[in-house]
Amino acid sequence: MRNSGLSKPVILFAVLFSVVFFPGGQTARAQERPGGPYNHPETGISFPVRLGPFTLIGVQKYDDPGLGTAVKYQRNETLNALTLYLYDLGLKDIPSGNGSAAVSEQFSNARNEVRRAKEMGYYQEVELLYEDNLKLETAGGPLTFSLVCFSITTNNIRHKSYLLVTGYGNQFLKIRSTFPEELQEEGDRSLSIFLEELGRLMK
Repeated sequence: MRNSGLSKPVILFAVLFSVVFFPGGQTARAQERPGGPYNHPETGISFPVRLGPFTLIGVQKYDDPGLGTAVKYQRNETLNALTLYLYDLGLKDIPSGNGSAAVSEQFSNARNEVRRAKEMGYYQEVELLYEDNLKLETAGGPLTFSLVCFSITTNNIRHKSYLLVTGYGNQFLKIRSTFPEELQEEGDRSLSIFLEELGRLMK
């Protein structure tokens, strides 16, 4: 298991440009750019304008309340984008961590979205590199994510693409991010810092 205490660079997340599919062709409302921190009412997380080396660039809510909210960050002017999805699909009880059947199903579905994106022409190539668990130290104690790492090619450029899924605050928490493969060392370091600081916000 890889920990985010991180003697090694943490390798995380998935899906270039946050391609995500929802049942029934659900749509999202226009993206809002908050003037300050965004407070997520269901989990109580207050997402700051700056979180590690990333800047909050928008918050998007989906028309179906069960699909929740997407909180979007970006690192400088690079292609290193990171999105957190918080949603419950209308479920009343979502256990924390990655040990429940509900979270396992969400992880499987999200992993399959990457392959589906290739079939739909979003990506030229998709290669699954590995799957693992990641233990994040939070203010409320350890929280384990399911993790999968892909190599994705688009516009003839290879990217490292990562996906994390867990349960937190009676919500599913899915984190997706990507960066060009040539920026792997810098990208891994930035994501490590992001996760460590996110953990401090999770009670």
